[in-house]
Amino acid sequence: MRVSIPSCLLYIFVCVLSVPFPASADTVVNADISADTTWTKLGSPYLVHYGITIDQHATLSIESGVEVLFGSGAYADVLGRLLVHGTSNEPVLFTSTARWGGIWFSNQHATSSLDHAVIQNAYAVSDYYSKGLSMANTIIENGDYGIESYGGHLFLNNISVRNISEDAIVIGYGSDAILKNIMLQNVGAGIGLYDGSSADISNLF
Repeated sequence: MRVSIPSCLLYIFVCVLSVPFPASADTVVNADISADTTWTKLGSPYLVHYGITIDQHATLSIESGVEVLFGSGAYADVLGRLLVHGTSNEPVLFTSTARWGGIWFSNQHATSSLDHAVIQNAYAVSDYYSKGLSMANTIIENGDYGIESYGGHLFLNNISVRNISEDAIVIGYGSDAILKNIMLQNVGAGIGLYDGSSADISNLF
């Protein structure tokens, strides 16, 4: 028996097949960043199974809407620069299904900045004697510590730290910090100021 397909249905079927669907493209990061690099939403999510180092003279820029997924115990070691360019509608997400080591900043010659980021399940965001770390419009949640600064120069504006088992913010070893519009929720301790450090704090919630 021969079945004929109405021309109108055939036209719809062909049109559906011709519609371009967005392709998902997991990007496995298995090498350090040795030259200026940009991570885009098209390449997201970026999978960091073990750890990644941004070399001293390299900059990693991350565009809005990117997701970075870390393996258990993995980390990002920023010897160079990290520039995160999220937006309110499309923040940059750093997360893991397990505890990961967090992001470490230690460049004494160049500053790093994070805008509109969400950092989940990390041990901490740690600043070790860097030239400067600026964070704005960022959420840090479900970790051990929130933000640590040891001998660094820290600027925070519109930061939410929540569901943290230890200190929300640690400022030590002669750090100087400017903290504006900081919201703390369900944290083990608030802001710790130690070892000759200074902090200008306004609008702490």
